Amino acid sequence: MIYDILIFFIFTIILLGGIGAFFMLLKNSLQVDDEHLIDAKPPNAEKGDHSN
Repeated sequence: MIYDILIFFIFTIILLGGIGAFFMLLKNSLQVDDEHLIDAKPPNAEKGDHSN
């Protein structure tokens, strides 16, 4: 019984840690992509305005 409970807690902690780490990586990658898109849009918009 005790070993089953310990294995269950260790398994849940590992699962929660893996899901949390994956979510943090996704969040960081999305923030970096948004920053790059925001930095890339103004020059493209200015070029579009000049061409029009």
